[in-house]
Amino acid sequence: MSVELPPLTPKAGVAILILTAAFLALYLWGSAPSVMEGDSAELQTVALVGGIAHPSGYPLFIMAGNLFRHTLSGDLAHRITAMCAFFGALTIAVYVLVLRQVGLPFWSCLLGAAWYGTTYTFWWSSIRTEVYTLALLCFAIAMLKSLTYLRTRNPRDAAMTAFALGLTLAGHLAFCPAVLVIAATLIILRPGHMSFIGYLLLLFLPFVIGVSPYLYLFWADARHLPMNYLNYTINLDARQYGLSTAAFDDFWERIPWLVFGKESHPNVFLFSPRMLARNLLSAGAVEFLFEFGLPAFIPFILGIVKYKAFKKTAALLLLAIALSTVGLGIAFAYGRMLPVFLMAATFVVGIVLAHGIAVLVAAARRHLHAPKSLAIAFGSLFLVAGMLTPHILRVSTYYSYLGPLDWYVREEGQPTIDNVIPRLRHYWEPREYGNRVMSIVPKNALVAGAWDDIMILFYLHYAEGVRPDLTLDSFYREHLTRLAGWQKTYGLGERPVVLTSPPSILLDRPVQADSMAVTAGKWIYILKEPIRTAD
Repeated sequence: MSVELPPLTPKAGVAILILTAAFLALYLWGSAPSVMEGDSAELQTVALVGGIAHPSGYPLFIMAGNLFRHTLSGDLAHRITAMCAFFGALTIAVYVLVLRQVGLPFWSCLLGAAWYGTTYTFWWSSIRTEVYTLALLCFAIAMLKSLTYLRTRNPRDAAMTAFALGLTLAGHLAFCPAVLVIAATLIILRPGHMSFIGYLLLLFLPFVIGVSPYLYLFWADARHLPMNYLNYTINLDARQYGLSTAAFDDFWERIPWLVFGKESHPNVFLFSPRMLARNLLSAGAVEFLFEFGLPAFIPFILGIVKYKAFKKTAALLLLAIALSTVGLGIAFAYGRMLPVFLMAATFVVGIVLAHGIAVLVAAARRHLHAPKSLAIAFGSLFLVAGMLTPHILRVSTYYSYLGPLDWYVREEGQPTIDNVIPRLRHYWEPREYGNRVMSIVPKNALVAGAWDDIMILFYLHYAEGVRPDLTLDSFYREHLTRLAGWQKTYGLGERPVVLTSPPSILLDRPVQADSMAVTAGKWIYILKEPIRTAD
């Protein structure tokens, strides 16, 4: 039987808009002003000029980035970062609606969404270029429509959920467990008036449309665009990873390497009970020390014990999403990557916390005979404490790890953020480094370097057209054949080889080179003798 929620009042709509605008302003205020390094620089470049990013290719992000490039103004790289801030703020708005779907008071929805918006992984993803806020927005929409379907059993809501689930996977594959749980729930709770085959088609077709951005990868790979992860990280001439041109010339041979990152060696802890237990404890530390903070533990327990706002099916769905997400996280991730794998679980924890806040406020009104406004003010103060505590703990772990298991939280990539209010608004170092390198590198050189540094140069070269005479190479040890072949073809004096890291680090062998200072602690190295390979 369908149960309709009362429509949002104009006052409630204005409140959501104000909350969304406030978070957008906060994220934009703290956002990185220009190009970054590593993955962020690569994503900025690919989103601006097209191509294929590192696994899983992130086609939805690239397509959205191309749209925002032509919509916004200012620094090109910052346009993509601003896009991430926009998706982050929009996720907060959808989060309010998700909390409303589970039956929470509207003020509790606002407080819960605000608390979620200050969790650290979500926050740093909103002030730099990363794929997570777009993926989380798609997941939030999928959660909203799935909870709506549990209430209405309307096939239209099921179809919209399936579409959002497809988009979520096109955003990031870390949401696979949550997507599978929601999809299974939709199938199990089929409307009684629909045939099983007809209902599966109703779900399958929108889902396929949702994941269809992956078709972009076929197109981009066939176009031989310069920004193609498979080309600038896999060296077929050196038979890197045992591959040859004949075994890597068809897209169906290339796609497993692209989508699933077969060249990497993921950590698998399934057969290590000790590591699983350690990671499980670390997952709890992530959520209640560094994401929501220690004050969140009280409303979280209350939200579990007194789950009256949740219908049984909704409660089971949330539980299954959290458990499956944590299971994947502790089995395949640790350290910096663990919070990323826990994103869907963090989303669920925030829902439970919002219910716990409502329980606390109701108890304050009932036992202390406090007026509603005073009780809500109490809840807001509790929220502020929850917002500040994890960031204070996070900053403290930059100097000494926490607890016997050495808990800490770090961003997935550079730079580390060591201030209580996360911000990168003055982070010009990558831009300054890249500009300096491009100004001193000899003409027609091949510039090779480790991922973090070379991607800054990739951005300047391909997105802004700086130094078109240069050839850039993302350096892997297997690329010695490529560098040696370059020197054999052109000679040292004609078209030199330049490294952005010491030759002893990259080549693992002594090579004479002239060094040139770039910025504080940064040098480039111009090779003075040929590279010799084993063959």
